[in-house]
Parts: sequence; structure tokens; C-alpha cells
Amino acid sequence: MGIFAGPEEEERALRWMNNRLSDKKKSLKGKSNDDVKREISTLQSEIVTREKQLKLDPTLSESNFHDDVWSRFIFCISGVEPNEADENWAPPYEFGEWEFVNSKKITIGHSDKLDHTYIPRGGGSARHYYTSPPDCVTWELTPMTQKDCTFLIGKAKVAEIDAVCSVPQLPAEMSSAETAKRVLDRSRGRNEWQRRVDEKRVISISRFIESSEDNIIANSAILFAPSHDAVE
Repeated sequence: MGIFAGPEEEERALRWMNNRLSDKKKSLKGKSNDDVKREISTLQSEIVTREKQLKLDPTLSESNFHDDVWSRFIFCISGVEPNEADENWAPPYEFGEWEFVNSKKITIGHSDKLDHTYIPRGGGSARHYYTSPPDCVTWELTPMTQKDCTFLIGKAKVAEIDAVCSVPQLPAEMSSAETAKRVLDRSRGRNEWQRRVDEKRVISISRFIESSEDNIIANSAILFAPSHDAVE
């Protein structure tokens, strides 16, 4: 299997890389980064050639071009060779980041009544659309009390958690004045309190899990259930 899942993803990836290379080339105008400038021009030319080949034959298999296209792209953007970088260096982009440029529709979910799942641009909380009301989700939970606070502990399928939960994200931008108001008034922004989804971290975790059968994430998830007619 190649580095891309298929020609559709490759086309999205090449277009995404080419756009960022163009932006980088503009930012280097008048500067003396000749090695980087040459590599940008060379890589862009090869990307355009590959895009033309895919239009003529979408079934065309990957070639030697794909072996180092990502490391070359990172060098063009950062001026750093990934294989020679310091261990504390972090690349400016994660492989696969092009998937978060646009919203996506997928058909993965917990119910056979699911029509599709909508994932917004940037990888935020998914929204699920059904052909008819799905069955209620029921979990077997055990109560545990600490200092007069009762918690419910149990296990659930990730698909079910995703279907019934959302991420109450903070706004992308918030002024210092708004932050202060929220500190003084706990009822302000009640549905906006968790840090925003970091698409780079989503990709990094996904790649870690998929890279080996031995890679797992055992962190427990903490869910909050407000008073609502849908929850009992």
C-alpha cells in the first residue's frame, strides 16, 4: 500500500501541498534562501506533472516520487531536513493535515439508521444525521462517591460515545475582557468550556494507533451529563 489511501486522497494532498509551497515561495521573495527556492520550484513542477498523470489515469500506481515527497515538502516549508533535525524539533505540518481543510461526510456510526456523519472543517465535533430516530443508547454504570460527589464508572463503545457526546469548545478567539467576564460569571458561556480540537493532535494520535497493532490509548474518558430530558 502507498502513502495515500487512493487517487482521491492523493489529489487532495498534492493540491494542498502545492498551495502551501506557493505561499512559501511568496514569503521568500527578496530573500537569499536559494536552496529552498530551487527545491520549491522543482517539487512544484513534479507535483504538477503527477497531477496531470492522475487525470489521465487515476489507477496509476505510486512511484519513486512518493518515497520522499513529504520530507521534501517539509524541507521546503521549514528549511530543515526531517531526518537530520534535532529530537526536540517539531515539523510545521503533520502528514494528513489536508483532510481537515474542508468538511467531510462519512458513513461511520453506531446505528444502522445512520445516514451520514458530518465532520466540520478543522476536525471539530461531528454531527450525525439519521434516516429515523435511532435506538436509545444504554450503558451499565457503577456509582462511586467521593466527598459527597457521585461519579458513574463503566465502559462504552467509542462509536456510541461519539454519537451522544459533543465537545463544548471555547471560541477560536476570545478577548481578555470576555475571559474576565467568564471568570466572574460561571453561567456565562456554559456550553463553551473545553479547549478546541487540535487537528494536528488528532492526526498524530490516529497515526500512532494505526502504525502498530501494539499501539493503544488506555486513557479513560470523562463525560459530563447536564440535566436534560434526553438523559436518565
